[in-house]
Amino acid sequence: MTRWLVWSVMMCLTASCGGDTTPDAAEADGRCVWNQAYQENTAADTVEAILAGAQGCYVLIDPFEAAEAADAIPALQTAGNTVGCYISVGTCEDWRSDFADRQAHCTTTEWAEWPGEFFVTDTDGMLAPIKARIDQLAEWGCDMVEFDNMDWASDPEQNGAFGVALSPEDAVAYYQALCD
Repeated sequence: MTRWLVWSVMMCLTASCGGDTTPDAAEADGRCVWNQAYQENTAADTVEAILAGAQGCYVLIDPFEAAEAADAIPALQTAGNTVGCYISVGTCEDWRSDFADRQAHCTTTEWAEWPGEFFVTDTDGMLAPIKARIDQLAEWGCDMVEFDNMDWASDPEQNGAFGVALSPEDAVAYYQALCD
């Protein structure tokens, strides 16, 4: 289980959408954390392992990446888990089925640190495709949505290198529009 990574994302999400920003909020009430979504910098838990072991936990999954994750949501909730579902809101990912809908709103230069990802350049244009993802997550029954890559507009040097003309304030307005 990868507490530190999930906590950092949860903190970012709850802060931008007005939720509880207490770092130990879930741990204080005895919850555990399982992670199927973040696979690049840590070993992810498998859906099978989560189904076998998660009870009364926070479970982060990426139902767009694995159909078995989407299919597991009802069983995870029956076991008393809170299911968070992952989406990247600051990048376009070329392996996603909706990449063509999002590509025009992102850089043409790939982010070298994460192959296949391109930074958002047009938050207005990204609203409809990301809201469609959020609607799909709601249909699947996700309890919450975890936004990833929320800090993409906060690095002026990186923005200049990629031609991103967005400020941190633009990013916050975008997150708030998604939360609405």
